Amino acid sequence: MTTATDSYVHANGVEVGYDVHGAGPPLVLLHAATSTGPEDFAPQIPLFSKAFRCYLPDARGHGRTRWDASRGFTTELLVADLVAFADALGLETFHLIGFSMGAMTALTFATRYADRVRTLVIVGITTQREPRASVARRLMDPEWIDQNDPARAAVLGRRHDVHQGVNAWRRLLPAIAEDVRTQP
Repeated sequence: MTTATDSYVHANGVEVGYDVHGAGPPLVLLHAATSTGPEDFAPQIPLFSKAFRCYLPDARGHGRTRWDASRGFTTELLVADLVAFADALGLETFHLIGFSMGAMTALTFATRYADRVRTLVIVGITTQREPRASVARRLMDPEWIDQNDPARAAVLGRRHDVHQGVNAWRRLLPAIAEDVRTQP
């Protein structure tokens, strides 16, 4: 089994941090908002990497992929990042799994680039704006998190501060909620 961590590739104007595990046909795994691939897919990686070469890119503004969300954060950017990431690695076609925010990215990508997707698995998403927008607004409120869930604030800091800058997650979360609110 091949494992590479702390790898980077230039894609769509950002340096995308990603992990690679296993060998075989390519499988790209897209994580949820505020998380990272290694955290969201930790239980699946050992099994998937026996049959696939698993790529776990960090979305812009998440983990090692530096991006100030005040410069914009949309599903359109995430889809363009996925295209550029796959192109940079020479992945003409691949299997694709997306969880939550990653699922919306994967679904949007698949509708536009169906010929590049071997199989698609989307988890933890609905295509209806409501209740997604209302839930995102509540879950992505930094002030509420600080007052009511300091443990979550600490996790968000641990995940993002090292690469994004201290408290960058406080700009990221509202930007994600706004993207959900304006998605078609």
